[in-house]
Amino acid sequence: MVVDRAPAGTPEQRAAMRAAVQDALSGAVTTVDVAGRVVALVDGDESEVVATLRRRLGRLAPALARTRLLVGVSACGTDESVDGAVRSAAAAVAAARGDAGAVCVRAAELDSALGLFTAVPDQLRRAFAGRILGPVLEHDRRTDAGLLATLEAFLDCDGSWRRTADRLHVHLNTVRYRIGRVEALTGRDLGRIGDRLDVYLAVRALA
Repeated sequence: MVVDRAPAGTPEQRAAMRAAVQDALSGAVTTVDVAGRVVALVDGDESEVVATLRRRLGRLAPALARTRLLVGVSACGTDESVDGAVRSAAAAVAAARGDAGAVCVRAAELDSALGLFTAVPDQLRRAFAGRILGPVLEHDRRTDAGLLATLEAFLDCDGSWRRTADRLHVHLNTVRYRIGRVEALTGRDLGRIGDRLDVYLAVRALA
């Protein structure tokens, strides 16, 4: 297993949280990067590790005040998969930011295309996003047309023109025009599942 804890708070708070995570993992081999992030290799089933961390770290919640403890857990099968597992755990930490509570422990979601995509090296993900969305980003930079924001809302609204228009507070025809421009610039047809998945993953790679 790989456990990744997001840095937070003052150096003293980070040190206290680091000690708490190490204690909860009991015997894990742990390294700390320059940002204060804890990365630990531990033995055990992913669901058991998540349950243990939630139980043990949950006891700290009353003492955290306005500081949050976010932890991501990812499976790691071989030495070659460690880097990918760390990235997956980091993605789980990022996803945990939207959860409620002072202590949030999340397992990496490798049972979805997006979960698998998070295990791809950052450089490749950025290159993928640039290849697909580069023309859209450049168009927005030159014209401030809001194409990317409209695309993000459109995908989040499951391709519904009306819901996207309502969310952005614009006319329905404005959404249709902007999505049409996105399709023209990317060469992708958002009515096709494969093209929409490509664009969706590219958008998430920019997040």
